[in-house]
Amino acid sequence: MLSVTLHELKKQMKSIKSIIVVFIIFAVTVGVAAGVKRYAAFIDMQPGNDVYTTGLMLTILFAGPLFTLSLSHNIINEEMKTRTIRFIATKTSRTNIIIGKYLSIVIFWFICLLVSLLLIMIFAHQFYFVRGFSLFSFVTYFIGLTILLSTLIKNPLVTNLLGIFLSIMFTVVGIWSAVSHNILLKIISFITPYHYLFYENTSLFAVGPILISIIFVIISILVMRKRDL
Repeated sequence: MLSVTLHELKKQMKSIKSIIVVFIIFAVTVGVAAGVKRYAAFIDMQPGNDVYTTGLMLTILFAGPLFTLSLSHNIINEEMKTRTIRFIATKTSRTNIIIGKYLSIVIFWFICLLVSLLLIMIFAHQFYFVRGFSLFSFVTYFIGLTILLSTLIKNPLVTNLLGIFLSIMFTVVGIWSAVSHNILLKIISFITPYHYLFYENTSLFAVGPILISIIFVIISILVMRKRDL
């Protein structure tokens, strides 16, 4: 499992996407913060360091699902398409393959968010530990979903298109259900990470998306065990 994690993590860190992710998170966060500062009087908000947490949260809320689902959509099915997973399966178990690849994406995003927070700290003059952990928890939900989709669907092109569609759908439905008073939407909100984000209890938010992400991974493991490679 560790070898799978390290191999996949090295491959992700060597690619240009890690730099792009950090740059976009940092640039959009600072840009949103600058806009909030400029129009603070119009939106009834006092300018201050909180504008950076607002910018960071909005960046991850809208871009996080898209980045996660589109960048790693083929992490499992690409191996199956090229048949390289057969070779990997001779070295380790299918469970270790799923968990190893899942952990590699988790660590990748942890590094990206950490670097982004350190860069933002230069402007904000403080490190947003609690907000950073909350947003990391939010991203883990979509990491688990990415693993599940890539396990269930064999065609990487389909998972790419589906990932883009789901990232938009989850954002719209997730935010709508979290703020709506409709009973059906409220029930739906419990299976989205947005409910836990807008929930007042921060500890519940931190646990909720991570638990759902683990459930996605468990389902992926069960599917992979029964699949012919």
